[in-house]
This record gives sequence, C-alpha cells and structure tokens, in this order.
Amino acid sequence: MNEIDELNKFFFYTPELFYEDSNLLVKKIKEDTLKSEPFDIILGVARGGLVLAYYIASKINISKFYTIRLKSYDQMKQNEIEIIQEPPWEKMKGKKVLVIDDLIDQGNTAKYVMNLLKIHQIENYKFAVLADKQKNPNIKPDYSIRYIKKWILFFWEQNYLKWRM
Repeated sequence: MNEIDELNKFFFYTPELFYEDSNLLVKKIKEDTLKSEPFDIILGVARGGLVLAYYIASKINISKFYTIRLKSYDQMKQNEIEIIQEPPWEKMKGKKVLVIDDLIDQGNTAKYVMNLLKIHQIENYKFAVLADKQKNPNIKPDYSIRYIKKWILFFWEQNYLKWRM
C-alpha cells in the first residue's frame, strides 16, 4: 500500500473542523433542551470524549462534570472494555445526564456505558458524539454531527501529526 492509499484510510479532525462541529453539536443540544429540562451533569467518556465534553460543558454552562475512564482500544484494535475510573454514580441518580464521547465506532463503548447507567439506576440521560460510524445500527446517539466510515484521527492524537506531515 502506498502512502496516498494509507492517507485515504483516515478522516482528519483538524482543530478548525473540531471547533466548527463542536459548535454545531452545542447548537443541537441547546435547541433540544429548549423543549425539555436542561442537563444537570456532563459525563465525559475518557479519553476520547474529554476535550469535547469539557468544551460542551463550558458552552452550555454545566459545572457538574464527571468522567468515566475506559480502555478498549490499543492502536486501531478494539479489545475487551476495562474500567479504569468510575464516576460517583450516586450523585447522578435522579439527575439529567449528558454523556459525551468523541465518536461511536462499533458501539461497544456506548453500549457498555449505557449498561452501567442502567445498573446504577440513572435513567434520564442522552448521548452526544461528533462522529457516528454506524457500524452498529442498534446504538444511535441522541446527538451527532458526522457520519464517517474511515478511521478518525483527532488533532490531539500522536498519529495525527505523523500522517498530516
């Protein structure tokens, strides 16, 4: 495979595109919450969703920000999901939670987080991502901006610089 073919395997999320799409996502969330109660808590899925989660929390003025840290990918290969750090589940009961991740690929992480929310009796939540790869049509985020089939490289990732040079 030559370098051009290798480059075509990726979708590059530049800082400018990230900013543009993040603002579109904020707009969708704000429009939706005009029709319902606002979110009480942001739950950022680490690592990929943290930058986006922090950005959205600041734009929609939510100060309660928790994280769940999971590990499932090693390079471009998904492994079994492992919980590294859990949020304070008890503090989320009875609250409206906005779960934010960078993307949904095969849907395993989203499904895992949704199952944990159910186990901890957190029923009022919505899921937001920038990109939905639709590999699992049974996992549909409440908010998303792009449908992308390629492997996504965000500008903060080490491999992004390697391939963008």
